[in-house]
Amino acid sequence: MIEKLPQLKDGAFAENIITRGLNLAAIKVGERLCLGSEIGQPTQFSSEAHQV
Repeated sequence: MIEKLPQLKDGAFAENIITRGLNLAAIKVGERLCLGSEIGQPTQFSSEAHQV
């Protein structure tokens, strides 16, 4: 994406991650998460209506 839209900053795009067995209520904004071989850091959470 950065090649096509270099003006986008980290967190400017809503990225979705599918999880299983992860307590989402225990995750804090800014906490670092190991996601396979990558590290993710949430900047905000969607409303409860979008968390299905």
